[in-house]
Amino acid sequence: MCLQWAVRGRRRCYRHGGLCTGPRSYEALQACGERLRAYRQNRKPGQAGRGTKVVDRHRRSAENRRLVAERRERRRERLAHKAQSERLASGLPLWTEAELDRLVDETSSTD
Repeated sequence: MCLQWAVRGRRRCYRHGGLCTGPRSYEALQACGERLRAYRQNRKPGQAGRGTKVVDRHRRSAENRRLVAERRERRRERLAHKAQSERLASGLPLWTEAELDRLVDETSSTD
């Protein structure tokens, strides 16, 4: 039994205002059925209980992870290019020994 005070002018509390009986008119029942069919058709097998919002959120998360990885790679390339420019401006060789070794290893592994 609920011990909350009744809403002013009513006999029940704000949480127990009454049961929803669902759509009553024929048009409202049809619209409700169409929404339910569309929801069920958008689900894939094995996706019990997952609506389109969850699927969209997972898709957006995957896209964001891909974008972050791309940004990280572009930043790494920018920093490497900046370091090479600074080395060249100061009269040092363009590549360090470690970078040359890494390039040789990469080319030999692809052959």
